[in-house]
Amino acid sequence: MKSTLEDSITIYLKIQSQNLIEIHTEVVTQQDLAKTISSTIRSSSISIAFGLCLCIVAFIFYLIERSRLILSYVFYQASMILYLATNNGILFNIFNGNRLEVLQHTPEFFFCLRSIFFCLLCREIFIGYQVSNVYKILNNYLIGLLAITTILTFSHLGYKLVFFNILLQLFNTVLNFYALLMLEIPKRIKYTAFFGNTVYSIMLTEGFLYASHFLDTNNLDFLIHNYLDYRLNGVSIGIVIFSIVTFQILEKIKTNQKIINDAAANAFKIDILNEQLIEQEQMVDLLTHEIKNPLNTINYAVKFVQSDGVQRDEIQDRIKKISHSASRIDSIVNQVYLSTRIERYEQNNKPVNELINFNELITEVVSDYEFGNSFEINTNNALFIRNSRFLLTSIVTNLVSNAVKYSTSGSTIFISIGTLLLPGDSNKQSNIVKDTHLYFDISNQLDNVNVPDSDKLFKRYYRHNNFSTKPGMGIGLNIVKTAVNILGGAISFRIESDLITFRVEMPL
Repeated sequence: MKSTLEDSITIYLKIQSQNLIEIHTEVVTQQDLAKTISSTIRSSSISIAFGLCLCIVAFIFYLIERSRLILSYVFYQASMILYLATNNGILFNIFNGNRLEVLQHTPEFFFCLRSIFFCLLCREIFIGYQVSNVYKILNNYLIGLLAITTILTFSHLGYKLVFFNILLQLFNTVLNFYALLMLEIPKRIKYTAFFGNTVYSIMLTEGFLYASHFLDTNNLDFLIHNYLDYRLNGVSIGIVIFSIVTFQILEKIKTNQKIINDAAANAFKIDILNEQLIEQEQMVDLLTHEIKNPLNTINYAVKFVQSDGVQRDEIQDRIKKISHSASRIDSIVNQVYLSTRIERYEQNNKPVNELINFNELITEVVSDYEFGNSFEINTNNALFIRNSRFLLTSIVTNLVSNAVKYSTSGSTIFISIGTLLLPGDSNKQSNIVKDTHLYFDISNQLDNVNVPDSDKLFKRYYRHNNFSTKPGMGIGLNIVKTAVNILGGAISFRIESDLITFRVEMPL
């Protein structure tokens, strides 16, 4: 080599390596040599700097998320940086050429160490998904063999050791494919891990063929050292690991949200069960109270009739009280039975399609209350509706009974029946407009001091304080509300002066 100095000098180059098989010499100009060296130095510096930045980013990510998978990747990337540093002679420069016997083995050592961390990295991906014992056993053996190859790098086995290490890593990728096929993993994580494992398998296969000299290294040198070089492994694996951790975070958020939703749903169910329990307790209390009084009346009347010296008129009077009390008990039992039957009817969602003459239904119900009550009925001609007779009868009976029970003494109960067209049901494309709903109004006089609470009126067991001594359980209007809802209708009420009016609207 010609020196730029005045005097010629001779430079001796000593090459010592375990992996070199042959050397091809070539005479190049100083300018071309400088270009080659500068390009290599730039590529190595960029690789190390980029790998270091990726390691720092991963460590920051670990501090935020505390993911063991990210921590495993930090160790993997650190070993990758050390491999690149030792492979480019940085440690040699740091130690000023001392301890040459140790330094010459460091590239192979960190290369094998990197393969151990990669194996641990893959294990960390699958270990959270109840992986089989087969995978665990094979993975443990594999880590043991990789540890042995790492220790043996300080021997003189040369490239054969690297060849065997790559072969073990290929077996690790096969083991990963087995885990991906056998485990129940979220799809996004499975597809990402499958893609990453496939890319890494291609890189390892290339490295295996390169180390075994099955490839023409001269023709593929550009491909190997620029696209499939091991320095790129950290980038591709980093992308896969960050993606998997991101998907795991999303799955965790999804799972937590599901737990919150389930907890809210369970809390809602518990509230409903508590309400039902309270209603059942109220029903038991009311039944006990309402049935106890007529039973006491019956028992007292029976004892009175059985006693000596009782006149016939007195006996008849006691019999009437017994009959009244028995009717009262029967009414209470019927109300409870009707309430539970309508609830079952609502749950079963039975179809209703009976043709009913609504006018006759009203007349039939009102006839039971004609004695002692005054009714004024306003209706059109016979109105027919296809619906459930049981539910319609329950609605009318309870509304009439409610009006009779709570109206002012001696007042008239007003009933109106007709049809109407609701605004949302008009057909603009037809010249013929037909009524779509049947309405049923029932009004009775009510003292101002007895005005009910509008928020509680249709709730089960609600009774005005002024009527607590009257017979009843406060479930009649709740039965009406439930039955109307089942039939797809609507119920409302209004209070004008001393008149309270209930209106029921149902589709024809």
